[in-house]
Amino acid sequence: MIDIRYLTPAQANDYRTLRLYALQDTPDAYLTTYAEQLTVPVEAIEGTMTKTLNEGGLYVGAYDGDKMVGMVLIVR
Repeated sequence: MIDIRYLTPAQANDYRTLRLYALQDTPDAYLTTYAEQLTVPVEAIEGTMTKTLNEGGLYVGAYDGDKMVGMVLIVR
């Protein structure tokens, strides 16, 4: 069963893992590359998530058990 969760910076590693997979799977859907994002540490993603959430953004993740299988970012 898929569980939908609001994400916080505590899930930054899950977010990063799925994003890196997506960048390899469908690179044309993104403005950045796998190689570029691979160099971004999880701490930087935590900071970006914190800033986005503080500005009214929303991260949502879809989990199958403990594995994130989908995500969406909503920004104003």
